[in-house]
Amino acid sequence: MLRKIKQSEYLLAAFCFTLAACASQQSCKCRPSDPCCWPALNDWNQLNDTVNRHVIQTTPPGTARYPGEFHNKIACEMITSVYQSSDLIAKTSYMIDFRESTGAYALSIFTHYWQEAQFHSDFTSECCAVSTKGQNAVTISPRMQWQDMHRFADEHSSIIVGGGASTVGCIGGFLQSGGHSPLSSIYGLAMDQVLEMKVVLPSGEYITANDYQNQEIY
Repeated sequence: MLRKIKQSEYLLAAFCFTLAACASQQSCKCRPSDPCCWPALNDWNQLNDTVNRHVIQTTPPGTARYPGEFHNKIACEMITSVYQSSDLIAKTSYMIDFRESTGAYALSIFTHYWQEAQFHSDFTSECCAVSTKGQNAVTISPRMQWQDMHRFADEHSSIIVGGGASTVGCIGGFLQSGGHSPLSSIYGLAMDQVLEMKVVLPSGEYITANDYQNQEIY
């Protein structure tokens, strides 16, 4: 995740995906139940080929409750009877988005006080080959903000592909949405720098995800 200031690396990726739509039917949002505008299977396969087979077709657990061809009244009633509707909110700092990070009577996971960072000069991922060469990296907790991380990296004569807004948390929406950085034109997106993650699954299981294990999470 960290790089010494020694060289410039340039990476340019271009993707092209053309979709055909019917002129007779137009709506503000296309859905799988709208074959007129939703991409055909062959279109998805072509896109998948351009990104090295990394397109993931997901099925939401509550699909039966959605309107459209997947709606199932019986399954919907079963899901409603089993699942509770209490909100779970996770946030790393005091930055508040009133559309997402607040809610009355919600269970809140607040990681603001979990702040720590550890520098590694010879990091290798768990379960990697013995011959794998180590590299500079930093392990961080959810609370770390970019103003802290840039300062921490500088103390170790390194730079980090991070955000420009100093009070934004390093882990969360920034990484999960790609992570555009002032250094992205040289080193790529921040998410491309992630070497390993410690993750708590909805089942409560605590796992390590990297190139060598739990790749579907990584």
